Amino acid sequence: MKEIKLYSGKVALVDDADFDMLSTIKWYDHVTRIATYARASKSGNYMLMHRLIMQADKGLVVDHINGNTLDNRRSNLRTVTQKTNTHNRQYSSTETSAYLGISKPKNKTYWVAYVGDPLLGNIRLGSYPTEKEAMQARDRYIVTYGDTTSQLNQTREEVLADITEKKNSFKREQKIN
Repeated sequence: MKEIKLYSGKVALVDDADFDMLSTIKWYDHVTRIATYARASKSGNYMLMHRLIMQADKGLVVDHINGNTLDNRRSNLRTVTQKTNTHNRQYSSTETSAYLGISKPKNKTYWVAYVGDPLLGNIRLGSYPTEKEAMQARDRYIVTYGDTTSQLNQTREEVLADITEKKNSFKREQKIN
């Protein structure tokens, strides 16, 4: 992994294999309402670093899997439809959560967990007494059902440990009863 310095002093992360091609271009910050991207201008046309790396076809978008739009390593990029890309965004609510796919309905005491499905839209997984419980339930769903379009809030290892703990807790309860 190497860093490419942007005009503002921020850096974009890239793979070693892409560094030589990208380092010959002067990159600037392109600040949007929701993110900052690495952008360059060539002959009056703009190009975004992540699209150049992935050679994305027109009509498709390049998704930053971990949500860091300056992390342009190939392992963090995937070409998807716009609909699939929107499932990585945080769901809006009147009291926003620190976690993806979690919201607290207005005037309610519970938290709701969602995942996005490219065909079905948003799927409500359930309501939970705490924000953390909702986040953990959502992440367990993503790992258990092999959801490849939704971004995890925790590392995969943390989620697998949580699943194992839930199974062991269930087994202990069964032995008591």
